Amino acid sequence: PTNRVVAEFVGSPPMNLWTGMLERQDDITVLWTSNSRASGETLRFQGPVALPTRWDVSRRYVFGVRPEAVALLEDRTKPQEEGWVGEGIVQWTESTGADVYVHLDVAGARCISRQPSGRSFLHNQSYRIHCHPSEVSWFDAESGMRLETGDPSISGP
Repeated sequence: PTNRVVAEFVGSPPMNLWTGMLERQDDITVLWTSNSRASGETLRFQGPVALPTRWDVSRRYVFGVRPEAVALLEDRTKPQEEGWVGEGIVQWTESTGADVYVHLDVAGARCISRQPSGRSFLHNQSYRIHCHPSEVSWFDAESGMRLETGDPSISGP
């Protein structure tokens, strides 16, 4: 999508969006949302990921990912993969026949993951979440316009 408005209204369900500030912590990039500062929950980006070019720690960004790109992983023993990683707690599920939409709480905000039917999810069950770097979108929090991202081999300023 070219801007946040399009991301919010095109597609059903809409794109998952979080607004916050980026910060480097060793080899991890963290997005602190307004909800996550109080709770300590963050969105983490492992390894080289495509971040907004020339990003600045004093600027607010919007991170977006489509529901079909949000993988729910039960195996926490696997090594962390590149891309967005996080934890989500199942709030409720919605079956549409071929798919199940899993509604989660992630860093204090709503996140929807589209999963194939046949998989079951329990209320309050915790999952590790992953999204490949190529599946993410970044927007400027003020203007709402989509931001260009840097070379995936560049992981920060």
